[in-house]
Amino acid sequence: MNRLDDTNAATSFLLRLPRPIRREEAVGRCTAHLMQEHDMPQEKASILALQSYAELEAMNQTTWIDTDASTGNLVVIRQANGPAIAMTLRDILALRHDPRLAHRDVTPVTH
Repeated sequence: MNRLDDTNAATSFLLRLPRPIRREEAVGRCTAHLMQEHDMPQEKASILALQSYAELEAMNQTTWIDTDASTGNLVVIRQANGPAIAMTLRDILALRHDPRLAHRDVTPVTH
């Protein structure tokens, strides 16, 4: 498991947000913060906000993405107590039609 980088501006910002908070709002507010306070372009701020949110969400999990086995077209997910899961790009793209996975675009939120 990874140790959080609390010097990361996005991670630090997300850790200061009140709980509970919806993912869309947390990522949007973090993106806006990075754009305003750290002069980041929206694309870079959005990706950093999402990466940091995912890092926080994955804390204490026993499942992880195997970056050595994954490629640009295949994601391999390892489980401490189970078989590996392999998802192709087509599999992942099919997930975006699932209404439970509504978070697709990142829009900065200023409040």
